[in-house]
Amino acid sequence: EMKDGGYEAGELSDGGWEAGEMRDGGYEAGEMRDGGFDAGEMKDGGYEAGEMHDGGYEAEEMRDGGWDADELHGVYDAGEMKEGGYTAQEMYDGGYTAEEMRDGGWDASELHGVYSAEEMKEGGYSAVEMHDGGYSAEEMREGGWDAGELHGVYDAGEMKEGGYEPQDMYDGGYDASEMYDGGWEAGELRDVYDAGELREGGYSAADLFAGLFTAMMMFGGGWLALALHGIFSALDMKDSDYSPADMRDGGYAADEMHEGGYSAQEVKDGGYEPNEVEDVYEPDEVEGIYTMEDFYPGRVDEAIGQVENFSASLTTGLGRIAEMISASQAVRSDIEAASDEVK
Repeated sequence: EMKDGGYEAGELSDGGWEAGEMRDGGYEAGEMRDGGFDAGEMKDGGYEAGEMHDGGYEAEEMRDGGWDADELHGVYDAGEMKEGGYTAQEMYDGGYTAEEMRDGGWDASELHGVYSAEEMKEGGYSAVEMHDGGYSAEEMREGGWDAGELHGVYDAGEMKEGGYEPQDMYDGGYDASEMYDGGWEAGELRDVYDAGELREGGYSAADLFAGLFTAMMMFGGGWLALALHGIFSALDMKDSDYSPADMRDGGYAADEMHEGGYSAQEVKDGGYEPNEVEDVYEPDEVEGIYTMEDFYPGRVDEAIGQVENFSASLTTGLGRIAEMISASQAVRSDIEAASDEVK
């Protein structure tokens, strides 16, 4: 009746009328707002969120009036709620999804600690937004983010701390160089990254040796023996496909080869010179493999010549001695004959 009588909401408010009575009397929320009724009175009076929104009540007024986020969900969008001063926790408790929050302009940093990485992923937040928002790699892993989704945003060191496995990293596109910079040890990567990839990534032979890479793995990865010398022993190398020639080119000395179990035949096939092995291998080890001519080139023929010359000289000397003995015997015969005549 009062409404039909032309009374405005403000006049009735001054007259002590309550919002519930006004609602029953057909006053709309917009009229009530103009009349000075706050959102709290409207809530008490039974007005609904939709009526309030249509009536121009802002989210800030609603919050001040004691309206919970869940009462406004589906009516006030997350952007309005953000402007109205609602917190992320209130929004979460009120049923607002991460997708609604993102659409409403909420940054990941504002939701961190309230919305999980899994919810944020479902809500359409990007890895960059998550990283900038303070979500750790561990949270991302627990939220179901694959390493490939984080590559280029989270570095390999963060991923290591976050509990990602080498296989996750490899499948996610992290190369050995990134892994090296991220502090991953070669031994952690041995079953996933090959020796060649680690070489290209900046790992040293010592790193791989400490990581229990075998010489065969190193050979397969294209490492030269020269890069392994001083780290991998000749014994380590023997069971690989490195040839004795590779070893010699790599700086492995004959004594190292001997200690590593390489035979004289193997080192000879590898191009080791006789002077390299003569003080290392025993005579019986080189017998039939290296000849005297190998050890003393030219000197054997010289020695033979000297022996032949000596033999010739000896023959000549013996002939002369024989002549002297014959002459001596003749003289003796003459003396004996003269003696007989004297008698």
